[in-house]
Order: sequence, then structure tokens, then C-alpha cells
Amino acid sequence: GGIVLIRFGATWSFGLNAVSFIAVILPLVLLREIPHERHDDKTILGSITQGLSYVRSRKDLITMLAIVIVGGVLAAPMIKLLPAISADMFGNDEKGYSILLSCFGIGAVCGAALLALRSHHAAKPWRAYYTLVLLGVCHIAISQIEHFVFAIVISGLAGMLFVGTMVRLM
Repeated sequence: GGIVLIRFGATWSFGLNAVSFIAVILPLVLLREIPHERHDDKTILGSITQGLSYVRSRKDLITMLAIVIVGGVLAAPMIKLLPAISADMFGNDEKGYSILLSCFGIGAVCGAALLALRSHHAAKPWRAYYTLVLLGVCHIAISQIEHFVFAIVISGLAGMLFVGTMVRLM
């Protein structure tokens, strides 16, 4: 996406992003409805209440939900603020933004690859706390640095930590 933004501009970048949704929409359109038992005696509110009580009874699910929510809250602002960080802090145009965003994505892919290489080890979801804290440190660091090269490194590290946080929960 960053390369398309640099070479062809925002219009093509957004256009290709829109076309990429076909990969998600087409399988949904082709899905057939699977017949299932209907429990008409349950209301939607009753089902929601039953689901929430189940989640409350499982501390592991509460922990996972909390980490996903906090991780999303920590990662989303960084991605959304990359244009402002690039322009206001470093005086860059869309090229600087696309570099930062690409580095976040490259970091995410590298994080997923590293975790896949370690997939033969037993899962340790508690490690998500460490990656979550480090993700927060990346946010603080990117707001304080003055050199674009360091922002590139921190953006890549943040992408890696974001994926590391979410995948460690599985």
C-alpha cells in the first residue's frame, strides 16, 4: 500500500484497498446457510446474558478480552496518527507516512513469522502483558524522538509487538 501511495498517489491506493475487500466479500456471498436447530424460546437478551455469564465464569477469557481491548486501544492511535507524526514532527509528505505505515506492516509480518517459528513451544499467553507494555513504550518513544530513522524503527517494532500481543493470546 505504501509503495502504491508513493508511486501512484492516494486515489489509486484507496481504490486498490476497496478492490481488496472483494477477497472478503466474495466468500461471504458464496456461503450457504447451514441448517441448525432453532431455539425460539430464547430471546436475544437471554442469549447475551448467558454469554456474558459464561465469560465472567472464565478468568482466562476475561484476561484475553482485556488484552485485546487494551492492545487495540494502544495500536489504533499509532496507526491513525502516523500521518500527523510524519507531517508535523518530521515535515514529511505522504511518502514519509507511507514509509512509516509500511514499516508497521513489515514489523507485523516479521512478528507473525517469529511467532510461527516458535509455534512448537507451548503457548504462554502471560507474555502478552510484556509485549503490551512494550507497545505502550513504543507510543511514548515515537512521540518524543526527533529523527525520522528512529521513527521508522519504532514503527516497525510497534507492528511486531502488536501482532505479538494478539497472537500470544491464542
